[in-house]
Amino acid sequence: DCVVMAGEGATSTLHRDPFEWTGTSLCLEGTKLWRFLVPPPEGVEQLDDLLQSYRLPSMAWQQQQEQDDMEQNSRTPVSLSAGWQSDMSLFTQRCSSLPSARALSDMQQEDEDNHQNKRLDQLESIASDWTLLRPSDTNYERAFQYCDCVSVLQKPGDLLLIPAHCWHQTYALEPSLAIASQLCTSKDAPRVIRHILKTTGTMKTAPEILLRDNYDSSSDESGADKVVATLFEHLKQSIAA
Repeated sequence: DCVVMAGEGATSTLHRDPFEWTGTSLCLEGTKLWRFLVPPPEGVEQLDDLLQSYRLPSMAWQQQQEQDDMEQNSRTPVSLSAGWQSDMSLFTQRCSSLPSARALSDMQQEDEDNHQNKRLDQLESIASDWTLLRPSDTNYERAFQYCDCVSVLQKPGDLLLIPAHCWHQTYALEPSLAIASQLCTSKDAPRVIRHILKTTGTMKTAPEILLRDNYDSSSDESGADKVVATLFEHLKQSIAA
């Protein structure tokens, strides 16, 4: 889990998450605008190309130093936690009519005094109108023709699920605080394990238990422990070979 704090106008990068698992975001304070590019059933690779994506290795836990050491020893570094990122943005141009965080705060006070919901109506209008926060790159026109584009307003208390393969980017309409996390359920597990095997080049020699299309959600904890233990042992043996 990680705490995500954003000031007014802050944006994330346009990216899709590593490991191809399900992400979550719990908003604790403020409001945030999310935009998703949802790939079609046949796959996300063409969308990756349209967005000129590249893999971004994690810099956590001194991983960069470990990669440098491996390169010096003529070994190819492998970053399992590398996500997909694009230098393009879904929030390049901000319309001058977009209300400031201060204006939204004043609107909230007026709503409380008058028992109205004008602020929420204004925020939902912003979320649905892409001309107020406009992408500028022409590649987006091709991307929009290829995939579904979804805009979501996240409010305090909202728990947002981020499906695997979905490109997404956030924009803070006002200062906000959220907790981001990831899920690896029985439905996520086959996709996550295949991602690890594919990234490490160990798919062909993987035991059957790691190549299953589904893992029964009713399996007990020892079953999950066996899958994880088998995966680590397989990777250990493959690296040593």
